[in-house]
Amino acid sequence: MQTPLFVRPLTADERATFETGLRSSSAFTVRRCQILLASAERQPTTTIARALHCTDQTVRNAIHAFHQRGLPVLQPLSSRPHTTATIFDAGACEALRARGAGILGRDGAGGYGPWRQARQRGGAPLRRRARGRSERQDPELAGFGRRVLTELQRLVHWAQAPPTAGDVLTWYASMVHLLACHRQRRDEAGTLARTLESDMASLWTFVVEEGVEPTNNRAERALRFAVLWRKMRQGTYNAKGDRWVERILSLRETCRLHGKPTFPVLVDAVTCYFNGQQPDVSWI
Repeated sequence: MQTPLFVRPLTADERATFETGLRSSSAFTVRRCQILLASAERQPTTTIARALHCTDQTVRNAIHAFHQRGLPVLQPLSSRPHTTATIFDAGACEALRARGAGILGRDGAGGYGPWRQARQRGGAPLRRRARGRSERQDPELAGFGRRVLTELQRLVHWAQAPPTAGDVLTWYASMVHLLACHRQRRDEAGTLARTLESDMASLWTFVVEEGVEPTNNRAERALRFAVLWRKMRQGTYNAKGDRWVERILSLRETCRLHGKPTFPVLVDAVTCYFNGQQPDVSWI
């Protein structure tokens, strides 16, 4: 049985801050204020957890965090892992690239380095950037943004209506000329022009490679559950939790893609572990 835990006596300013926080637009802040005020009334952590429909550990974490950090505990910390570099370092990245095969679909995020195969860059982030430039007050910058947006939207149409060789050559020549006229600028137009110039070859891989999708929507759908989980649970507290989450969510998504329920697969894996056997993974 865990030792009873209560928040330390609150000052008048701290209590006033918590009572004000109950009206916050942030659900995280409201929950923390509810926990700390209830604990100040000497309510046990289990009672608070039942009232707020959370776990006893969540209540204890909030109290411990307040004792360590004070009022800043009302604002959520970044859920970004602090140990990514030591877990997936440059050597691991190189090993991944060495084993990589096929065409890499990406949204522009770094980390892939010199991928040895072809790439297909998702166009949505670039179209958003171009649309943003088109809304600027500077007429020249806005004009550049509109022209880039028009050319990128042309690629979207090609996904439904494949272009002729002449269409591709005309589009390529137009883009090269447009980017060359703006690459030396030291403003947002120059930054976007240099980005597009460096990724030019990966913008239309789907046109010449059958079966390649023009977007990275498939990957974003695969990550959606994990992203929602992180936003709701605010990540984990240590590397061990990171490893558990990444593995269980990878299992869930793999099962989804294969049309299999996750729980029976997990039960079989745990049973095999305790029996010293290897689980059946032939379906993967």
